[in-house]
Amino acid sequence: MLVADRIHMLGTRSVHWYAVEDGGRFTVIDMGNPKQWPQLVTLLDSLGHSLDVVEAILLTHAHPDHVGNAEYVRVESGAKVWVHPADEAMATGEAPMRMPPSIVKYLWRPAVFRYMVTAMREGAMKPPPIRELAFFNDGEELDVPGKPRVIHTPGHTPGSCSLHMPQRSALFAGDALATYNPFTSSIGPTLLPDLVTVDMVEARKSLERLVDIKAETVFVGHGEPWTGGVLEAVQAVRQTAPAGG
Repeated sequence: MLVADRIHMLGTRSVHWYAVEDGGRFTVIDMGNPKQWPQLVTLLDSLGHSLDVVEAILLTHAHPDHVGNAEYVRVESGAKVWVHPADEAMATGEAPMRMPPSIVKYLWRPAVFRYMVTAMREGAMKPPPIRELAFFNDGEELDVPGKPRVIHTPGHTPGSCSLHMPQRSALFAGDALATYNPFTSSIGPTLLPDLVTVDMVEARKSLERLVDIKAETVFVGHGEPWTGGVLEAVQAVRQTAPAGG
């Protein structure tokens, strides 16, 4: 789905990821669940392209539902896969994401059960490890299609980052915030709960790094794009973010 100026949204209701076109070359931001990667092939084919136009895959963080099958696309396209160094071990499979014991208290919720079933069906329990990585850091402007600037927004994971494309008036927030909570089915700007967020306090602090970002649209990993501007999204999260999850 074309959702903005040469920005295509892929994925399902559970998780979204994006392909950004610039001069016939593409940057892919996140990869959804592992079995979603054919969506990228379908998109590129509809535009008259093949995978070799993918120049970069930028991971906002290294949870399985964002890493997807980036390794396959890397090998087939020759694209570099970028991530913050703090999430390297997750991206390479050396420190895979593990659900905390507290998941038991959530499983009675139908939304959580549906989300877990979908994740398992789409291969998120065992994403292919990425064999070669490149790294970005806070404040860096990447010389890839879309030329995003990196904003380190830790909390959801230690290496969580948001990506700002000022020329598109776009912020790709990853899971620094969401507009749909797949664990409760609630809609509206929020933080994801402690079930999947490493440090809720740090996640709330990271919102302060976004308030001055000038972007009309916030693209998130969970939920529809927010078109009311970054500040309004952050203010809405402040009103709804739970104290502990």
